[in-house]
Amino acid sequence: MRKKKSEIRREFVNVKFEELLEKKDLFVSLERITVPRRILGEGTLSIVINISDDFGALFLQENKHLITTLQIDFAHNVMFSIIPDDFTEYDHSERFSGNTFKVYTKSRQLEFAEKMTPHSRDVFSNKKLLHYSIVCFEDNVDVFSYVEPTIIVVR
Repeated sequence: MRKKKSEIRREFVNVKFEELLEKKDLFVSLERITVPRRILGEGTLSIVINISDDFGALFLQENKHLITTLQIDFAHNVMFSIIPDDFTEYDHSERFSGNTFKVYTKSRQLEFAEKMTPHSRDVFSNKKLLHYSIVCFEDNVDVFSYVEPTIIVVR
């Protein structure tokens, strides 16, 4: 049974990314990504996504009232990628938690990020680099960060 927009919106207020791992039966579309201008390594990567439990709502203007829009901000991301869904490949050796929203503990991309950003370990020496992933309708968005993102309900 579909939820009302107010119910969906309420469940995302003050949510942490770890809590999103448990969400099922949601459809996500990527609205936009804002890439920061880096000044001394500082800058927030903002990912805006639309979520609904009605797949058609993501594409039909008259169903916009069934969509909740979230902004996910990564204040200290090390690296990110957007890969069209047509070009993704499932790797059985990778380890992750979640469904539409994932956190990987082992992935080829995480290994690559660790190799390509060795100096980031100097800044975040007491933290572990994590691979966050958002599986959208047409794209997979992957972000590598030592710090958990903040999530804001936009509408």
